[in-house]
Amino acid sequence: LRSFPNDAYAQHCKVVALIRQDRFHDCIDFLQKHQIDDYHLERAYCEYRLNRLVEALKTISSCTVVTQGLIELRAQIYYRLEEFERAIEEYEQLLKSCKDDYQDERQANLIAAKAALSCFLGKDVALNYSPALFETAFNAACYYIGKKDYTKALKFLNEAESTVVFHRIRPFVELCTEAFEDDTDATEEQINEEVAPISSLLLGKLASDDQVYFVMVQKGFVLQQQQKTDIAFEIYHTILRQRSGDPSLMVIVSNNLICINKDQNVFDTRKRIKASSIDDLHHKLFQAQRSSILTNQALFYFNTNQLDACDAKLKAVLNEDSNNVRATMLSAVSFFKSKQPAAGVRLLENFAKSPAFEEVDKEGRLAAILLLVHLQLMAISGVSLGSTPTAPLRAGKLTTEVADALSERILAKLLPQDIAMLPLVASLRVALLLGAGTEETNCVSDVALKRAKGIVSETLEFWSKRSSDVRFTLVFSHVL
Repeated sequence: LRSFPNDAYAQHCKVVALIRQDRFHDCIDFLQKHQIDDYHLERAYCEYRLNRLVEALKTISSCTVVTQGLIELRAQIYYRLEEFERAIEEYEQLLKSCKDDYQDERQANLIAAKAALSCFLGKDVALNYSPALFETAFNAACYYIGKKDYTKALKFLNEAESTVVFHRIRPFVELCTEAFEDDTDATEEQINEEVAPISSLLLGKLASDDQVYFVMVQKGFVLQQQQKTDIAFEIYHTILRQRSGDPSLMVIVSNNLICINKDQNVFDTRKRIKASSIDDLHHKLFQAQRSSILTNQALFYFNTNQLDACDAKLKAVLNEDSNNVRATMLSAVSFFKSKQPAAGVRLLENFAKSPAFEEVDKEGRLAAILLLVHLQLMAISGVSLGSTPTAPLRAGKLTTEVADALSERILAKLLPQDIAMLPLVASLRVALLLGAGTEETNCVSDVALKRAKGIVSETLEFWSKRSSDVRFTLVFSHVL
């Protein structure tokens, strides 16, 4: 390059050499210095490795001829940007158009995108699984975890674990077995006895393999979801003792232990919070994972009355994910605990009226609105927030006007119709109206009674038009 600085072949060799040495900044600087615009794949790959994902996507888009390599990279960028459906489209296109030796890897990546779509966005898409690699089985397990089918998830985790053991140990066992080929007198049993200690040693080495750790963590999570927390606890501590080399894995283990500890074992939880710092792992965790970790830490601080620390964690979550229901609800309750009830109510009301609320799933919407009603009743009664806020209303504090406002302005207006007509919500609306003013008058007002009857009629009419819910309608009618 000193003699022929514009030699294209020499330039390309240097670009490849810099990439092989992980000198991505130097590679981009070299391309810019020599004003080389032809190497779209190399430049985009460097930007991808430097976590400049949007820039990498722009570099690929600027290329007039999109090669197979660019499509592969674009699919991975979409995955990292959490645009999982686009990643799925790219991998499906590659699987149809390519006929090389990398189809198993593409299939594993496709299943990873489907698993992420299932776990983090709750969307259902066909798996189309065929066994191939460790990653294929492991990603299939993650897919079923997202669907909360923990029995199938365990099946695929066991398959992934067996794949690791088989592929890592088999070459050594075969080599040892070949040593007995000239010994015609050696029986199969004798050969197995000689090989067994070597297999055991290799299995012991595999216990510290990161792939095995990932399987163990997912098994721990599945058992945790199945309420087998004692076994999950032991699995997590085994991983901590053996110390995986992957920092993101250790953060996830620490977070899961925080969930098991809850507000018990405060000393251990403080250690886990320190170990689950995500400051340097922004690009190794998905947004849902980061939000979950920070919200769990906030919940611990809330339960131990460290409200400033709690609010700081929640602020970090909401800055990145404004429609996070758990963080918003916990923020509202934190306001109540710090004796700012009006701020807590206002926060939830604004959230329920914001565009972000439209993106929340039905379960999250219902939880947020029910909490809003609960906090409104607490504010009306002047009840302070204790550790178990289960009885927010003092007798005689609820007027017919307030009950009607809670029923119509919040429960009926802020919830979609199919949720507002659920028996849970309809019963609550009726209970609010029938419970208004009973302490002073000892009877239900005509206005409240009329409103309550109207809610019952609306609900019955709504469900009677849905043939699949006829049984519910009859039961609801009988109860009322």
